[in-house]
Amino acid sequence: MFLASRWVLGFGIPFAIVNASSLIGELAFAKERAIMTSLFNASWFVGAIVAAGVTYGTFQMTTTWAWRIPSLLQFVPSFCQICFMPFCPESPRWLVSQDRGEEAYAILHKYHSEGEDGEEFVRLEYAQIQSTIAQEKESARAFVWADVVRDPPMRRRFLLAAIVGFFTQWSGNGLISFYMKKILNLVEVFPYQQRSKGIAIEQLTVRFAVFFNTYVNPVALDRIGWKYYIVYCVWILVEIATVYMFFPETHNRTLEELSFMFEGRDVQDKVQSNITKQLELGPVGEDKVSGVEISDTKV
Repeated sequence: MFLASRWVLGFGIPFAIVNASSLIGELAFAKERAIMTSLFNASWFVGAIVAAGVTYGTFQMTTTWAWRIPSLLQFVPSFCQICFMPFCPESPRWLVSQDRGEEAYAILHKYHSEGEDGEEFVRLEYAQIQSTIAQEKESARAFVWADVVRDPPMRRRFLLAAIVGFFTQWSGNGLISFYMKKILNLVEVFPYQQRSKGIAIEQLTVRFAVFFNTYVNPVALDRIGWKYYIVYCVWILVEIATVYMFFPETHNRTLEELSFMFEGRDVQDKVQSNITKQLELGPVGEDKVSGVEISDTKV
């Protein structure tokens, strides 16, 4: 029963991780995105501490409630998620892609209009979203997994996703404890259309790395003991060098500014030109939504 339930949990958790991390990355203000996505990862420890406390209090019980209580308590956070999910805002980028620009602008205004220049920032961000999604629809056909190999910018994005997945589990932490994966950069370096697929690739490589930790680490520790830690110390130096040389800087930049950072200069110039045109067409909230009637918003 526990093996079957573990399979169900393992099958469902990546769906929650991929969607929740993408939404947090979109709703967070640019300068606060790293903090918010870090809190998403760090929240795992809150649940881990609570779970450890509960099992510590029940493991000495001699009845079947020793395992029933921890199992039943797992229902509480799931129930809370279901209750609060209707209050979560939609993804602004998804709304724009579905021709619901007025709703998208309202969400951006609610969460991103900070300070004296808040209104102007929201207008610029909305124009960036419209331009970026329009460019993605224009330049990219329906995504096929072969694009991961034949398209150089997409190949680099997915390679970074795979590297992050392996690095987060092959840094020695598998010898000490298990913790949630870092997904900060993955939300940022992928275009809207491929963002969830990129995080899914990261989750897949994490599972491969965990498989390695499960079946290789115990054997190595049994054979060479503490010297096995030296392997990870050297490997961490390789990770640092890889991140320094190949990972882009994403600090304090909007998702749209990062969407085409791996593309050619001509694509970036076209996106910037479209953003300028969107801004010149008029402010949102008067009689237009970036130049299109509110009642018929088009990307």
